[in-house]
Amino acid sequence: MKNLNITDLVQNEENPRLIKEAKFRKLVGSIKEFPEMLELRPIVVDENNVVLGGNMRMRAAQEAGLKKVPVIVAKDLTEKQRAEFIIKDNQSYGEWDWDLLADNWEQDSLIEWGFEPYNFGAATDFLDMDDETEPSDELPPAPDKPKITDDGYVRYEIVLLEQDKQKVVETLARIRKEQDITLAQAFMFIIHEFNTK
Repeated sequence: MKNLNITDLVQNEENPRLIKEAKFRKLVGSIKEFPEMLELRPIVVDENNVVLGGNMRMRAAQEAGLKKVPVIVAKDLTEKQRAEFIIKDNQSYGEWDWDLLADNWEQDSLIEWGFEPYNFGAATDFLDMDDETEPSDELPPAPDKPKITDDGYVRYEIVLLEQDKQKVVETLARIRKEQDITLAQAFMFIIHEFNTK
């Protein structure tokens, strides 16, 4: 690993990843507050300083005013390996352990660090109502228009009684496991099953 002038780096025009403006602003803020993060996750470049991994971090570091950034030079890659690295570096293979997140991190901190609120889904206790709240037959008013996230998701909130919430969480978890699908896909699976009866 070495430090290079940020002006010596070349953004990869073939980078298939995009970033929405709001997320980019969060990334810039994150780098301003915690620039050491780049040493823990350096930008990867080829021999010509073309960025293979970390194009968004490079842009955010420029915006944050950094003059030098840590890089790793990936030498002697074939064109196939170069293309494969660009895709694999941008993949998310893992899944979140919702119980660990709920037990060890505060929701506000996670959101501040760039975790999207829609990721919390029905499978967590992050969005529980206050324990003092009494159940009511009256539902809160529906929003005038649905909330749309930076990624184009529409966020809906569902209000459930505590005893129903556990059934929903268990059912969605079972569908996700059996069908190997996301939370949003599990909701759509239920709707599809209902509509085909």
